[in-house]
Amino acid sequence: MVEPDILFVTAKRASIVGEEAIHGAPDLVVEILSPSTFYNDLRIKMNVYGRFGVQEYWIVDPEKETIEQYRLAGTKLELARQFASEATLESTLFPGFRLPVKTIFQ
Repeated sequence: MVEPDILFVTAKRASIVGEEAIHGAPDLVVEILSPSTFYNDLRIKMNVYGRFGVQEYWIVDPEKETIEQYRLAGTKLELARQFASEATLESTLFPGFRLPVKTIFQ
């Protein structure tokens, strides 16, 4: 079992959210890198999230001030895009959602 830093379940899938646990894969998982979790976040957790059907996985790197966006392809999460500090993150999961990356690191 793995525990993400942040997770999101869309309203149409809210039925998987129980009082004490989520019974299914969240739509989005966000991990914030730190030296102690780097390997787990990039390898172990990513493989688990892909196998269980997480649609998007964002890795936030405070040191580089970047966000890597991975999308599910079959049972694997594949890098879709890397957003630098001056970029604006967009997601196919959330049409119309736009997040200036620099606001995350201010």
